[in-house]
Amino acid sequence: MGDPAGPVDPDLVRRLLLDQHPDLADRPLHTVRDGTGRSEHGVALVRVGQHFAVRLPRTAAGAARLERQTRALRDIAARTGADAGTRTGSGKGVRPGAGIAVPYPVRPGDPTDYFPWGWTVHRWVPGRPATGQAVRARAWWAPRLARFAAADLHAGAPGQEASGEVAEGGLLADHDAAVRGWLTDAGVVEALDGQDRAQQVLRLWEQLLGAAPSTTAWAPWVHGRLDPARLLVDRGRLVGITGFEGPGPDGPGPGDPAADLAAGWLCFELQGRVEFVVGYSRLTGADDGWWLRGRAWAIVAALRTLAAVQPGEDGREGRHAIGQLLDAPDALRFNKY
Repeated sequence: MGDPAGPVDPDLVRRLLLDQHPDLADRPLHTVRDGTGRSEHGVALVRVGQHFAVRLPRTAAGAARLERQTRALRDIAARTGADAGTRTGSGKGVRPGAGIAVPYPVRPGDPTDYFPWGWTVHRWVPGRPATGQAVRARAWWAPRLARFAAADLHAGAPGQEASGEVAEGGLLADHDAAVRGWLTDAGVVEALDGQDRAQQVLRLWEQLLGAAPSTTAWAPWVHGRLDPARLLVDRGRLVGITGFEGPGPDGPGPGDPAADLAAGWLCFELQGRVEFVVGYSRLTGADDGWWLRGRAWAIVAALRTLAAVQPGEDGREGRHAIGQLLDAPDALRFNKY
């Protein structure tokens, strides 16, 4: 079934909970996303009380994506020890000692005669998007993000070769046509302040794509969207990570871990980026080649963000990343390629 299953509203979620998880059915419900937005990939999000949320697909493609995300989060939970207690819904979805909450699935939801696909109950991740935090202040939690990416998400990927096929969109070359298309889009060019700036980005992309070494050391899972909108902060600290959408259209899967190193340019200025680069490299042994690819992945992420800007939005996060790539003090070293 490829057509939408109908409106995702609190009544539908309450009915599903009442039939399958009745102990949660009396909690307040709030629709956070209805799954119809361009960046929502056909998956809706409904908060359930204070501590839980339901994710449910609106289309068959959304169902496949949600299944892939669920497998990724369960695997990450198992490898970090964060799944203890989550099978009954009693766990907090936080790895002891890491202090970063991730939306680990805690209960499955089965298809019914009135809803055709599987769905999940997961922990609600607290905090506010880091988009509301001053960029300079994010440097405080750059080492924490580096530890999460290296130890929990990638599990030392630069030193090992993962088995299995790379997910669509998991390689830089997969995005060449999209990058070139975005750089001819009138809205993106305007957000970049003109054609000259767009040409600078294109030259850097071509230089990095040619200079960055290829890799077969895939991470088992790539988050794909480690940007301020999906990193959650509370009182200045990084407390949660959401998204887990993967670098391509089908959700998370094996791929180039450098896709997540783009966070160095998406989230930080020079000081925070240095903390992030040093922290990740010390834990994994990632060399300059990895960071060349990280820069190229940052171009992909920044242009994707600018291409999705809605009327009345200024594309601040995408423009920040492009500015760091082209104008920051450490840009000169890479722009020679």
